[in-house]
Amino acid sequence: MAGPDLRQHRTCARYESCTVQNVTGTALEDGDRLMVLESCRTGGGVTETPTILVDYYTRGVVGFPVNGGLHGLSLPATEDGSSFSWGPSSLDTAGKYKMCWCAKIYADAGGCSKSEDFKVEVGILTVYGFATHNTRTCFSGQPCELERLVGYPLYDG
Repeated sequence: MAGPDLRQHRTCARYESCTVQNVTGTALEDGDRLMVLESCRTGGGVTETPTILVDYYTRGVVGFPVNGGLHGLSLPATEDGSSFSWGPSSLDTAGKYKMCWCAKIYADAGGCSKSEDFKVEVGILTVYGFATHNTRTCFSGQPCELERLVGYPLYDG
């Protein structure tokens, strides 16, 4: 059966462009697509990192570049279907999201144009960094505590 192997986890960093490489599977080809979603198959569900950064019309993750009118849709795969990029634009989100796959043959027939077309979960894409709206003000010569920062991953200490 054609498609990517499962449980292929990758990482990217906020404020940088993102390319997922060395994706393995059977009969992968240039032109396959990935879309970063909360849940594959339906475009719904919940990520491992709570987020309000979901475009509820397309179900794509806001903060990922827009390709083909969809947040989080990769450019067509290269390197025999093993490399997926979201282009030169930097990511403006942080968290853990599902990478969902759609075959080139389906894209050629007019598919891979909405989140519901991405039915195969490849794995988790972790985007490291701070989320938006973490602005804090401190004053010179005064104690300063930074509390309630949002990002992924953050640890106590």
